Amino acid sequence: MSRWWKCDLQVATPGEPGFSPPPSGWDLSTPEGKARAADEYMAAAAARGIEALALADHNNCAWAEVMVAAGRRASIWVFPGVEVTTASGSDGAHLIIFGGPEKTSEDFTKLLAGVCGFDHEHPLFQPNETPASSPRTLPQILDKLPDDYLAFAPHAFNDNGIASKKTLRGDLRWKALHHQRLGAIDPGDLGNLESMESWHARFARRELDDFPCIGNLAFVSTSDAYSLEAIGHRFTWIRMQEPSIEGFRQAFLDHEARIICGWDGRVQHASPNQISHAWIEGVTVASASITPHPVSVPFDARLNVIIGGRGAGKSTIVAAIRCLYGDTQGLPSQAKAEAERFVADVFGGATIAGQHVLAHSGEGQSALWTKDSGSTTARADGTTTPTNFKVRVINQKELFERAATSTSDPHVTSRNLLNLVDDALASVPRGPGSPAEYRREVDEASTSWVAAARRLESERAAVSARALVAERVDELTRQVSAFDNDANRVRRLRNDRLLSEATWFDEQMSHASEAFEAVQASVTAALTREPARPPEPAEDDKSADDLSQLSEALTQINTELHAALLEVISEARGKLVALDERRRASAWHALTREAEADHAAYLEELAALGLDPSVYEEVRSQLSDQQRILADIDRRAARLPDLESAAEDSWRAVESLFDGRRLARAALLDGVADRSRMLRFHLSSVACLKLLLVWLS
Repeated sequence: MSRWWKCDLQVATPGEPGFSPPPSGWDLSTPEGKARAADEYMAAAAARGIEALALADHNNCAWAEVMVAAGRRASIWVFPGVEVTTASGSDGAHLIIFGGPEKTSEDFTKLLAGVCGFDHEHPLFQPNETPASSPRTLPQILDKLPDDYLAFAPHAFNDNGIASKKTLRGDLRWKALHHQRLGAIDPGDLGNLESMESWHARFARRELDDFPCIGNLAFVSTSDAYSLEAIGHRFTWIRMQEPSIEGFRQAFLDHEARIICGWDGRVQHASPNQISHAWIEGVTVASASITPHPVSVPFDARLNVIIGGRGAGKSTIVAAIRCLYGDTQGLPSQAKAEAERFVADVFGGATIAGQHVLAHSGEGQSALWTKDSGSTTARADGTTTPTNFKVRVINQKELFERAATSTSDPHVTSRNLLNLVDDALASVPRGPGSPAEYRREVDEASTSWVAAARRLESERAAVSARALVAERVDELTRQVSAFDNDANRVRRLRNDRLLSEATWFDEQMSHASEAFEAVQASVTAALTREPARPPEPAEDDKSADDLSQLSEALTQINTELHAALLEVISEARGKLVALDERRRASAWHALTREAEADHAAYLEELAALGLDPSVYEEVRSQLSDQQRILADIDRRAARLPDLESAAEDSWRAVESLFDGRRLARAALLDGVADRSRMLRFHLSSVACLKLLLVWLS
């Protein structure tokens, strides 16, 4: 079973002249001293989690055996190797060549002399002991490199890098980068190149069309360490069964699935071996009608493939997973009927057991299915509840039916496939939720819009009656006037004005008093409610006193604010009482009292003249009612723009849900198309028609 290994594929050994020893120093003059230095070296690598190293001394692999042995003692895979300066370019392009742990220093001596061309005329080192360049170009070395060695280009964009213009240009760079034996390059850290448009940035983003190699060239990250502190500060995660030359070769060829550089955001905070997602550990089917023996299938947390011929039982395992963790509700009709028929025929008396692991916590649980009980899960507290570990199970027949067309329903294929897309969206972090949740959101938004539209249409209907009400007011006004002569009309109008003013002022005073009561109740409810208890601090939490003091200060603020607001409300009430006393003492109040008395006297005068005062009062009452209705209509008409805006906003909320789902679907399908490089999708928008709700009453 493969996993991710943390690798540093370019490190210098303690024997490299430029390597900085620790402050305590090393004695490299004896085998024992070299072994101790190598052990300290491996301890530093292990402390950084490094599990595989590739040695890269310049033109020298003398420490191969010492380092491999020390690696074994520290459970670190060590791959002997060298860094060679080739004859390519103005100042030579560097190349790392490494072999398996079985390679010896003698093997690399032969490699340097044979493949790399070093000899008496082209020595490994200059007289000043600096490494010399090979007489052969990078492509020439790669041409002769045996299959049991691998090569990659370090620090590709720095001096002596294969992609640096200071080193290689034109055809020479193109040939070197496209050589089939070049396994990978180290392009440097690419985290800050996403928005840049330099040649380096476009190379790193694999956007250079004139360099076809970029799409297939593996990127690695190495430390090029020359001290214990530098080992593993840059690294690469490589997926393989165990570190080997063949494992590295396969990883270079399948780098998208098997290589993650240390600068990649996916591994900034966690190892790729850490499994945080939910997964099924295994399924066991017993007492099925197709076999007398129980069938158990274990699964891996990452990738599982069930391979077998017709009748091997593949469909049985898929159906068992669906029974335990899925359902048939979202299936197309034919697939649903077939799935239910399979369960009845094969699993009628079967027992299906499954083991699964929850996301994040890694808690393991067991599920059990029978035809009578369905799928249940035993909980840690001893209870048994319906299984809610949901898995979307899709088989080939379901896909065929979803892709089928229908002459009676031209949109059936789209709906079936979009249901799959929506199921996939529900599993994406921060996604739009499950199809059922989306339908609930649409229902809620639609209900809000319908309610807003109803209010709007109701108010419009009420406002549309204004002309009739205004005409009735005019008619009643004329009827009231018929009871008056010219002198009495002036008298009545004066009395009506004063009585109307008194009624208006009384209403305003009542509204103010009610507002004070409402504000006091709201303030008291908001500022005197029992606060939630803070989390219990740890026993050794030295900051607990700080939290207690801050909490007390917050309570004090609430208390002071409550008292201040109550004082303001009380003061306002006092002012309202004083204002009422001022009203009663005013000349205006005396006039209103006189108007009340004069109105009563006027009614008595009408009776003395033989006119019915009750009819007069009834007409006046009708006039007052219609005037109130007219005023209410005018207030409602003034609110129409706000109601229209609310209806539009609620409709936009419905449209926003549709647009969000459409964009999420498009993003998911675009991602699938980009990854597959073959599939293509087209989403057509279907316009949403507003429903015109006309309410007559």
